[in-house]
Amino acid sequence: MWCNRRLPKLVLLALATLGCGKVEPPSVAPKRMEAGILCVDTKKADFGFSRDGKASVKVCLLNAGGGSIHIEEVRSGCGCTEAHLQKRQLEEGEKVILECLVDQSHGRTSNLTMDLDNGTARLSVRCTLLGKFRTNERTNGTLQIDLDGDIELPFAVQDNSCSLGNIPAFGGRTQHQLRVKPMRGYSKFEAMSRSPGIVIIDAEQPEATGQSSTIGIEVDPRNLPRQIARNEVPASVLVTASGLDRKSIAISVPLRLTITPPVSHSPARLVAGPLRVGESQEFLIKFRPDHCLFSEIESIDLISSHDDLSTCGFADEKPGMGARVLVRPNIAGLRHYKAKFRIRDVRSAVETDVEVPVTILAK
Repeated sequence: MWCNRRLPKLVLLALATLGCGKVEPPSVAPKRMEAGILCVDTKKADFGFSRDGKASVKVCLLNAGGGSIHIEEVRSGCGCTEAHLQKRQLEEGEKVILECLVDQSHGRTSNLTMDLDNGTARLSVRCTLLGKFRTNERTNGTLQIDLDGDIELPFAVQDNSCSLGNIPAFGGRTQHQLRVKPMRGYSKFEAMSRSPGIVIIDAEQPEATGQSSTIGIEVDPRNLPRQIARNEVPASVLVTASGLDRKSIAISVPLRLTITPPVSHSPARLVAGPLRVGESQEFLIKFRPDHCLFSEIESIDLISSHDDLSTCGFADEKPGMGARVLVRPNIAGLRHYKAKFRIRDVRSAVETDVEVPVTILAK
């Protein structure tokens, strides 16, 4: 009886003894070091209205995470803005002030949306912070802050004089006047052309405070770059204003001009449709020389278009009468674009590009 009662305990004791040995502690994963979370009180700061081209705005930054933050770099999207931080290392819960200084008096401003008629401009700049942190949007190491405000320009352009109108592509030189009225404290102007083919003749100074100044401009369309001649980029004049107690401020004034091509075309817009996808339709585009350099058209080449437009010959087998084009839409919908033709004259061998607006409706 005794043996039977003691046996289970002995067996358990033996099994426990056999299992004794070195016991490994449970493995614990190393604690992951989280980056700090950089928060900002506003992502769009307004520095108000500046009359002297200078302004400042302060933004509060906070480390709202569990780790430290290191701001490695602060970049500005414009040469007129400087950003300053009192410190770049933030521990948990620490704050720092980001001060952004705007100064467009040195002429490096590139983010102005100018209202030249009223002598004001809207300045929009983006500051980017780079470093070791996260933001509320869970982006790693990047925080962007937009700065906006209004700046008084040193002058206003009067009578829409920066619009030079239509200028023949192969015409002679034409002269224009840019009339500027000085704002408070400015009384002297200098001008410099920023585009080939545009020459500053003179800059007439105001005779009295508050009176307008006239800047003479000469345009030679034959020397204009092709991007300007094709109305792809604007021409501009750099006007520098100064005064007795004012720093010089340089403002780039865009000149609005339209280069009239030496060859006209009809119809003014090619309209095709409604057509089924894959269905084709033929049209005739007539080109007419409007300049002495283009007396007789030698060749017409389609150099830029979508794949649903192609040339298929000439009118009466003569390029001078026009080009026959074939429209075959390959997708449904309404499409608007410009087809570009290169025209070459027989005698002068001069080439010019003509853009024809195209509208295609396919179903």
